[in-house]
Amino acid sequence: MKRFAFVFLTLSCLRLIAEQGTPQVDWNSVALYFEPNQGQADASTQFLARGPGGMTLFKAGEVVFQLPGEQVYSMRLAGARVAHFVPSEKLDGISAYFTSSDQSKWLPSVPHYARLTASNVYEGVDAVYYHAGSRLEYDFVVKPDADPSQIRLVFSAP
Repeated sequence: MKRFAFVFLTLSCLRLIAEQGTPQVDWNSVALYFEPNQGQADASTQFLARGPGGMTLFKAGEVVFQLPGEQVYSMRLAGARVAHFVPSEKLDGISAYFTSSDQSKWLPSVPHYARLTASNVYEGVDAVYYHAGSRLEYDFVVKPDADPSQIRLVFSAP
């Protein structure tokens, strides 16, 4: 049943494009979203974010940016505790992955979230990731009496 619904949706989109031409999309207005890894990425990935500029993978010790053209960069919180990301602000959309003829491997309703929080990555410091339109942004929330000088970002490129 789901296979037919998916095919119908695809055919409807193709008919719309044939009738009205290829839609023009302002990619800067497309909001970034976070989705839990349910098998659509490597096992070390907890969450991923898809947006017009590529994909971002949230792993225990780093955030990996996969940009168009196979460029990969990473951001690591040096000396931080291993992060466990907690999503919040569930969005209306979902992602569906039908990458195999084996229906047991289908992921028909992966939820979207607006924020991820990694609590206590440093003593008294949380990291919060969110979108500002199509851009990923992050804040460090420093609790009273916590030392912000603990925060050290390490960026690497291939």
